[in-house]
Amino acid sequence: MSKRINEPITLRRSPSLFDRNHIPTQFTWRGRDYRVQAIGGEWRILGRWWDGEGERHYFRAITPQGLAMDLCHDMQSGAWTLYELQD
Repeated sequence: MSKRINEPITLRRSPSLFDRNHIPTQFTWRGRDYRVQAIGGEWRILGRWWDGEGERHYFRAITPQGLAMDLCHDMQSGAWTLYELQD
């Protein structure tokens, strides 16, 4: 089961905070820092081009505590969000 969050996350713009695939290794959500231990999946969705939407990349980030969080990177705006929390 999952819970949709769709809230912005903050990334520090340091190259050391991204892995070789440009996936963040650390981020802040609601004032708390999270570290990404593993990626449990990756997928892309093309937006409705006729509405001006662009491509979005999703990553299932797993923390050292076992929390699974789906992160979304909007390729058009550059914004990152915590899309869903997984149970």
